[in-house]
Amino acid sequence: MRHVKTVTGIRKKILYGFVILGSLLFFSGMISFFELAKLSRSTRTIMDGSIQDVELSKRMLDAVQEQNTALLQIVSHADSAGRADTLLMEGRRSFEEAFRDALRIHENTGKLTGVSLAKDNYDQIVNQIYADTVDIANIGWFTNVYKTSYYDLTLAIKNFMIDTQYAIDRNTDRIRENAYRALMPGIITLGVAIILIIVFFALIDLYYIKPVLKITQGLRNYLVSKIPFNVRVEGHDEIAELRDLVEEMVDAARRKEQQ
Repeated sequence: MRHVKTVTGIRKKILYGFVILGSLLFFSGMISFFELAKLSRSTRTIMDGSIQDVELSKRMLDAVQEQNTALLQIVSHADSAGRADTLLMEGRRSFEEAFRDALRIHENTGKLTGVSLAKDNYDQIVNQIYADTVDIANIGWFTNVYKTSYYDLTLAIKNFMIDTQYAIDRNTDRIRENAYRALMPGIITLGVAIILIIVFFALIDLYYIKPVLKITQGLRNYLVSKIPFNVRVEGHDEIAELRDLVEEMVDAARRKEQQ
């Protein structure tokens, strides 16, 4: 009996094929995982920054509103309990705290330039009120000077808030690009894996399935019609060994019949 030395067995070949496919899928999965994690951190940073800016804008607007309410009480002589000065000071302190927090975050961005200029103008006018250098009961001064500075400051704060919303829109393209970059390795590797699966199936069909069918058909032809077994297969693996074993069995059976 002839024994064919198997170079690489069927099991190993199939195992190698699945190891390659598994490695590709694992590699693409890891790349996608890290890219998605990076995208998540980037998105969270953008969203946290936007939420923080909105909260700071609200704090500044509330503080300015407190000061304005206190000044209105003073002008209208509605401060019967004498709490307007306290409310004015609390509002000013709250605004300073919120503005410092905003400056710490946007120190070198220039986003608070408009707010800073409007704040300086508003503070000068409030300081004049503290120093009693202006007649706050003068409706003309209060309307033309104070109200103008108040509206300018609130408008600057609202513009800062609007800029934050625009920043979200501007960052949307970057988030979209990051999402595309996170998905592309997986898509490419999936396409390569599909191609390899097709090639892998074609190789299995060519080197294993078809030879087995040929051996089966050749053996059937011999058993049914006594057609000589003459099957040729490529390779030096278990399929070739099976073909040789079947051929030896057929030859032994033929010699036995001829005796």
